[in-house]
Amino acid sequence: MERLYGNSGNVLQEFFKRETGSCRPRNYARRISSSRSVVEHIELYGELKAPMRGVTTVAFNTSGEHLMSGADEQQIMLWDWAPKKLISSYPSGHKDAILQAKFVPFSNDRKIVTSSADHQVRLILAWESGSAANMELSKHHGCVHGLAVVPRSPHVIYSCGVDSYVLRHDLRVGSTSKILHCASIITKLGVRLFSIDIDPRNPHYFSIGGDDPFARVYDIRKFGSSTNKSSPAYIFYPHVMASFNNPYITALAYSRKSELLVSYNDDSIHLFRNNVGPCLSPDDEQVYLGHRNSQTIKGVGFFGPDDAYVVSGSDCGRVFFWMKKSGEIVRAVVGDVDTVKQAVGHPSIPVLATCGMESSAKIWGPTSNSKAPLPEPLVVKQWRSDYFASNDDERDVEDTYEGYQDSDSS
Repeated sequence: MERLYGNSGNVLQEFFKRETGSCRPRNYARRISSSRSVVEHIELYGELKAPMRGVTTVAFNTSGEHLMSGADEQQIMLWDWAPKKLISSYPSGHKDAILQAKFVPFSNDRKIVTSSADHQVRLILAWESGSAANMELSKHHGCVHGLAVVPRSPHVIYSCGVDSYVLRHDLRVGSTSKILHCASIITKLGVRLFSIDIDPRNPHYFSIGGDDPFARVYDIRKFGSSTNKSSPAYIFYPHVMASFNNPYITALAYSRKSELLVSYNDDSIHLFRNNVGPCLSPDDEQVYLGHRNSQTIKGVGFFGPDDAYVVSGSDCGRVFFWMKKSGEIVRAVVGDVDTVKQAVGHPSIPVLATCGMESSAKIWGPTSNSKAPLPEPLVVKQWRSDYFASNDDERDVEDTYEGYQDSDSS
């Protein structure tokens, strides 16, 4: 296995603390993985190449030992990512591109749930022999962009689609139920849904986002009561969106601390703290700027064992890393010739998996001996300050990063 950590002053400081007994081993590992200097040295570790077209989704298993990728050819590939070795390839049974794929918890990676542009949600059952079977769980009336597994549950799956419905799948009895139809707060018409996630600290709550600017959080416990089940427990809405034309949510994700990260098609990402309610002031959210998000439905997420960073792909072909607390761009690497659709962090070490328009999944780690320079701070600062004053669709992040040379593109 190639060396996974580059040189880092902070790493040496943490090593000294560990050797002198002033830092516990577990804290040492977590602080090393969350170190800014580690993120600043992230570069391409390797590519997972397979005979297929664009890779559409990637996901680590719980231990982080294996990586799964899905593609336009409706195949699921299982990788031992460290030696870049393909373990197995499973037919999904889909008739169109796979949009999402998740490992089912506590299934020893033998159960994989997938969703697709063919409107289906399907389950793959893999055997130790390497063979696999697949079956349809349900069918939406349109593309199924959102898929979520319940943490620590091997039985329940949620999906959402452009038909505005959220479906609940119970693998124990093989049943599917429509639990929610998402309607516009303003027009009362159905909202096309692109993303769903479940709060890891409180799995009774799930959040959905789609073709309007409102991130809705629901309490599943209220769905069996007399309470109107279509009423969200919380609604998150950035006030600045009122000045934009037709803003909508392309992806959302929960942190380990129940913070909700929401990515919008206007090129901004917003972080909301949990349980702050539907009425937010501008100070209640952190904003992340610099990437482009208008061409595809792309993911957003956290990076590092303490979720200290926010990460997203971009239509300019880069992967962006921001400090969660400050919104500062820490790293930007070239990840695709066109668009990076998804960027997923390893569950315990500073490793990232990405996919885009190219025919390979990519693995990123802190292997660089030197960090690449970021754009001039004044250029970034000026663009950030002008950002909310205009919503010009012609603005180009390439202008913001004029003169930026990344080590991965040289």
